[in-house]
Amino acid sequence: MNTEQETCDNFNNTVENKLDSQENTLSEGITVDEDEPDSWSIRRYPGPNNAWSRWFRLTAVCLLLLCVLLLTIVTVLGIKYNNLNAQHNHQQVTYNSLIMEREQFQTSYDNLTKERDQLQTSYSTMTKERDWLHSSNYQNEVKLKELTKEIIVLQARYDYMANKSTELQAENLRMKMAVIASGVRGNPIMQGMRIVL
Repeated sequence: MNTEQETCDNFNNTVENKLDSQENTLSEGITVDEDEPDSWSIRRYPGPNNAWSRWFRLTAVCLLLLCVLLLTIVTVLGIKYNNLNAQHNHQQVTYNSLIMEREQFQTSYDNLTKERDQLQTSYSTMTKERDWLHSSNYQNEVKLKELTKEIIVLQARYDYMANKSTELQAENLRMKMAVIASGVRGNPIMQGMRIVL
């Protein structure tokens, strides 16, 4: 009887230790009835309690996996958001640079348009001056032709007048010679003088 008592005491101590560590439920499904210490017995639970604990474990594992998945998704989305935000900022900087470049091109275009208009005005002015010079040159050529004709006419008149003058001088000389010749024959004083013309 002593040995039975010692065995029961040892068993009770072991069960109490296990109860303290596992809150009245043992891993093998052994339970202890705490209300009656003398009648402690080992009973095995049927399947439903093990099934419930398995469901709870499975649910906990699924929830843990879902949390890990959710955390991974949130992290990946955060990284993608940061990348997209950085890409958006880069594109905004590029867009602003393109806007500034477009404004510079617009300013250059406006300046070139003004220069073109000034050159067009200068060209129109020079075209008018050229046309005026052509007209003036044509008028000068016409005047030159008229003056050339007048010079030819005047030269012809001058030549005619020079010929007439020469003829008149020759006629005058002949007349003087005739007068002198007729006067020398009739005047004895004149005969002794030399006639110098």
